[in-house]
Amino acid sequence: MVMDDITPLQGLTDEVLASDVHLFEPRDAVLWKRDTRMARSVTGNKTWRGTSSPAGTAISYYLANAERDGVEVTITDLRSGDVFRGLEGPGEAGLNRVQWDLRGDQRDTPAGGRGGRRRLPRDAVRGRP
Repeated sequence: MVMDDITPLQGLTDEVLASDVHLFEPRDAVLWKRDTRMARSVTGNKTWRGTSSPAGTAISYYLANAERDGVEVTITDLRSGDVFRGLEGPGEAGLNRVQWDLRGDQRDTPAGGRGGRRRLPRDAVRGRP
């Protein structure tokens, strides 16, 4: 296990422990656009191996009691209130974390369509009360 962000542990106050649910402030993150034209494959003897951290940002939350079916984390557009992404997270009692890749929900591609992304209606993502 890699302890890459202990902010939720530092924020685990008596007030948080007394609550049923608490959402910790996520870290700032950047969604980088990869430019394959700039990629180079001449590495010589400098081939680096290892696991990179996941793309995006981790969303941490505290649950006083276990939720048998897990939880759904809903990310909304602050300006419009539209749902941008729905994520399934673990429902174990205590600290939990879900990884968000900073992307929105993908839409179904219609036959002959070009694909892409769109925002789903609120009812399509929420699923649970």
